[in-house]
Amino acid sequence: PADALLGPEHGGWAVAMGVLQDERGSAGAAGVISLERRLAELATVGTTDPVAQDALCGLLARGHALRTLLLRGAGDPALAPAAKLLRTELDVDALSLEAALAGPAATLTGDLIDRLLYAPGMKLGGGTSEIQRNIIGERLLGLPREPR
Repeated sequence: PADALLGPEHGGWAVAMGVLQDERGSAGAAGVISLERRLAELATVGTTDPVAQDALCGLLARGHALRTLLLRGAGDPALAPAAKLLRTELDVDALSLEAALAGPAATLTGDLIDRLLYAPGMKLGGGTSEIQRNIIGERLLGLPREPR
């Protein structure tokens, strides 16, 4: 019935895109707050290995750049694909570094291994990282569409 529609009749694609936009977002206060908490966690990771320290500094720099993008974008839906791509890639890289620093025994059970195994799935939800790159190229940068 008409009163059960989520939008205009034959407007399902727009509704689906709106849901995906929200899923991709990481924007808004909740996305910024969760990112800030994650960066604070990363800042406490200690290591004397200079290669790991360099990787950690790179992760923190990427995270703060993403935070700035989210704050400046103020929920701009055009930035959602970039925010989603940057956040999921950051999370996978950060967890990989944390697992490497924790050593093999720490990855057998516990919160770290659960988060490490879950993280790649986030690269799929809301559109894969490859789809996000296509959207960024075509819609944000104005590059030609990918050939069919």
